[in-house]
Amino acid sequence: MDIAKDPQLDESKGMDARLEERPGQDDQTKKREILQNYRQLLAKDPRNVTLLNEVGLAAEAAGDGDRARWAYKRAMRLDPGYEQSYLNLGLLDRKEG
Repeated sequence: MDIAKDPQLDESKGMDARLEERPGQDDQTKKREILQNYRQLLAKDPRNVTLLNEVGLAAEAAGDGDRARWAYKRAMRLDPGYEQSYLNLGLLDRKEG
């Protein structure tokens, strides 16, 4: 699949910016909303390794290391050649000890 033409990733572009515009939200709430939006996109295309990696990054930013680890490992199982998930899982493991 050509990542540049992935409509679900296009849909997620600007997600961070839209959430930043909402007054009165703390940073953690924004991160959880971003994660929820990515999870909704993933429900539409559960085999999208790029989106799985993004879910992992969003989960990690929201403080959910277990969900991040699951997303990275799922992406690696679906596409063993997708190197970014290996890197992100290694960084997460290093960060968490």
